[in-house]
Amino acid sequence: MADNYAKCATRLSPAKDWTRLVFSGGVALKTALLRRLICERLGQAHRLAASEEDTLLGLLVLSLAFSGRFSSVADAIAFVRKHYQSPA
Repeated sequence: MADNYAKCATRLSPAKDWTRLVFSGGVALKTALLRRLICERLGQAHRLAASEEDTLLGLLVLSLAFSGRFSSVADAIAFVRKHYQSPA
């Protein structure tokens, strides 16, 4: 499975110019061994997504910026960080 992650990462970025990995959702978020193996193959440190709903939060941020409610994505990120509380 870690080999598949590495192959996909290389397909997305053949230059391998990533600087950090982010795991969100799925089995990688729940399995420390898999995260370690993926990091070894890709040669990078990692972090876990702040929320299990990271994809939806990202879409919320983009929609806030693109709808004009905020003047930039950075402003929308700041708003979501201030107002979103991850369930315990």
